[in-house]
Amino acid sequence: MQMINHKIVYKNNRTANIFYPKDFINNKECELPNLKENIETMLEANIGFQLEGRVLETLRFEVFGYRQQKTKITSYTLDVELATKLISKTIIRCAKNIELSKRIKIFVLPTYNKFIIQKMSGVGAFTLDSNTILLFLSPRKNWEKNLINTVAHEYAHSITYRYHSPSTLLDSLVFEGIAENFRDKVIGGLPTPLVKTLGKKRAHIILNDIRPHLNSTATKYYLSIFLGWDKKYPVWSGYSIGYHIVKSYLSDKTNLAWDTVFKENPANIFTGSTFFLQDQNP
Repeated sequence: MQMINHKIVYKNNRTANIFYPKDFINNKECELPNLKENIETMLEANIGFQLEGRVLETLRFEVFGYRQQKTKITSYTLDVELATKLISKTIIRCAKNIELSKRIKIFVLPTYNKFIIQKMSGVGAFTLDSNTILLFLSPRKNWEKNLINTVAHEYAHSITYRYHSPSTLLDSLVFEGIAENFRDKVIGGLPTPLVKTLGKKRAHIILNDIRPHLNSTATKYYLSIFLGWDKKYPVWSGYSIGYHIVKSYLSDKTNLAWDTVFKENPANIFTGSTFFLQDQNP
């Protein structure tokens, strides 16, 4: 799968390379097995390491959804000029608060995941490391706004990976909370659907319920609290809880530099937050 590279140079010679698969742009349909192989091979060639384990599973889920063999592949053309403009401008806004890495790679890939298409305006993402962000697009109504919010959120994750290697449920809650509060600061506007999933009272109740598992590294707790896979908690509950934890932590630290926030130990952010101690209103 051939890639088209849009290189953007920022101050201090920092660069963002935004990669698009040529087939994706040219409205070319592929058979599902070949599309899987092409995307995975292309990424491995450009990121320099083999995709495996949870990273590979996440990639396949983001592109094809849960029931991968039943995924319907439909062709469409992406407005690459507009996507590149939105991504670039968002990175510039983010970099005003904390400077980006010397070189960051952003891969824009197609998604046929029904949940992403129907619930997220056709925009999904995850960050591999401090230098690599994966975006998944199937543009729908309001996709431009959601792309801006998503890039800011994932930019924050790329900064987190400079200083931390998330492993526990608490790590995930805090780092997702930092990402959404950073998005608040950089982009502004109304809270995203990730945050609006729970009111404060419900978030407070669920946080107390999961506290015995905060130091667990078991994937099942992440899947339950963030993705609602066991239907015990609403989808995206973890994002809402993390947002309120970090927002409470930052509430009396108006002059705290973002670089300091990103470097802070997540356990210190949690204990420095009063969210779980307060009586919450809905």
